[in-house]
Amino acid sequence: MHALLIAIIALLTQTAPASIEGVVLSSQTGEMLSRAEVELKPAEGSSGNIIVTSADGTFAFRNVPPGRYKLSATRPGYVAMEHKPIIAIGPGQRITNIRFSLIQTGAIYGRIIDGAGLPLANAVVRALKTSYVDGHRTLKTEQTAVTNDLGEYRLFWLAPGAYFVSALPYGTAEHVGVLTTGVDPRRESLGSVGTGSRGVPGVEGMRVSMMTSLILNKTAGALDPNKAYVATYFPGTTDQDRASVIDVRPGATAGSVDLTVSPIDRHHIRGIIINGITRQPAPQAQLRQARASAQEVCATRAIDPENCSFSYIDFDKGTFDLHVTPGSYILYAMQNDLAAQTLIEVRDADVENIVLALQPGITLTGLVVPPIAGVNVRLSPGPPVPGRDPLAGSTVLDGSFSVRGLTPGQYSVTVSGLKGSYVRSITAGGADVLNRGVRVTGQSDPPIQIELAVDTATIEGRILNAQGEPAIGVTVALTPDIARRNRADLYRNVETDASGYYKLNDVAPGEYKLFAWEDVEPGAWRNPDFMRLYEERGQRFRVNEGSVQRIEATVIRD
Repeated sequence: MHALLIAIIALLTQTAPASIEGVVLSSQTGEMLSRAEVELKPAEGSSGNIIVTSADGTFAFRNVPPGRYKLSATRPGYVAMEHKPIIAIGPGQRITNIRFSLIQTGAIYGRIIDGAGLPLANAVVRALKTSYVDGHRTLKTEQTAVTNDLGEYRLFWLAPGAYFVSALPYGTAEHVGVLTTGVDPRRESLGSVGTGSRGVPGVEGMRVSMMTSLILNKTAGALDPNKAYVATYFPGTTDQDRASVIDVRPGATAGSVDLTVSPIDRHHIRGIIINGITRQPAPQAQLRQARASAQEVCATRAIDPENCSFSYIDFDKGTFDLHVTPGSYILYAMQNDLAAQTLIEVRDADVENIVLALQPGITLTGLVVPPIAGVNVRLSPGPPVPGRDPLAGSTVLDGSFSVRGLTPGQYSVTVSGLKGSYVRSITAGGADVLNRGVRVTGQSDPPIQIELAVDTATIEGRILNAQGEPAIGVTVALTPDIARRNRADLYRNVETDASGYYKLNDVAPGEYKLFAWEDVEPGAWRNPDFMRLYEERGQRFRVNEGSVQRIEATVIRD
């Protein structure tokens, strides 16, 4: 009987529900935050249970089944916060020490005027932050707003950080997408409502008539057909690289961020798309234009109106007439398996008589030695069109592969899908192209050979903060020496666990630096300009073949 009682008690203990309790407060004032939403969901799940904090900021999840959970908290006017690390709770366990210190959001306000000094109503104003695509810097929209009749705008509920502000009259060619006013930081967007493809400030439940859409499209007079509006960045430049940073602090407002928006000269790129084999116009072809500096970005984004877009062509004649502002552009034409690409420089005059001759894509063959299933070979930069990336899978038994759909040009070769191996060498026609890339000219190009090695290394260690405590959930990035930083396959990154521990596997031998950031934009460590700010703060060391090395570091906070 005694043994049976013990068994029953043990069984009940194994299945007894647990609880998670805590408090949500303001990190600036220490005030307990009522009506904050706290969500508990399984670590591998997509949906969970949401409760609201009480008047004293406390919350409690009862009857929690044993398992691993993600816990997060949010409240309007504060930045959403996720508890780190993942919570592991056992049968009957009671966790009571959860504490969320939410950071207040900030705001930016200002006024937009036209070249005559008059208020520019219905202008689209955007708050943007830096992001990185394959090491290339670009700006992503965090929030948008529309100016009122006085040209005034306010961007609010912004997470603290460095922002850029741009303005553009509504309805101009460069504006495509959703307008949102005061986006709730709990969501990426409130969505858009409107008529047709027109978006208006995203207020849930708001009905928009055609008259509202017409009001939004009113601008200050007719625009000269030889002029065009482009995004103007604070303090008054059309060049993203010359834009000034606006520092948004917790609970603070950055004011007088004013802009003058004036049209600039635009020019034409005129030409025709033909079939390069028949030399006849290519009806029904498609044309994509992209700024040369954003080619990699445009390869991943179907809609990025400031950098790339599909252009109108005469489907019967194959002719096109593009209206652009000065700059460097890539024109990419396609029709089924045919493609053509060219680089156009537009300065202070129209560019005429461009001929895009569609040809079958060039096929580059190669061999992976030793053959490993699941290896992917990618040549970049790809065409500025999502879904047409020149990617080949090396899955056949002999390791051979082919990359199709290439146009003439210089490409870097990236090998991914490597597990327990790394790229030792890449050759083409006997020449070493591992670090300098391969030149594609035509179907007669020599095959490339990729040699793999399996004596990979492991790098592990702990990251500490300035107080010598474990840095939890920070980003650890391993970057190769400067001479090899064009090789995407050599980078490694991971987040630290609850003890500040990290582990990086399958590292190729060579010189490296290790960095740890408390807050960093994903992929920033592949951008040369970003890395120049932190180059001296990395841990430099050499990785030896097949080694296990322990590297400690202190987290970078700024």
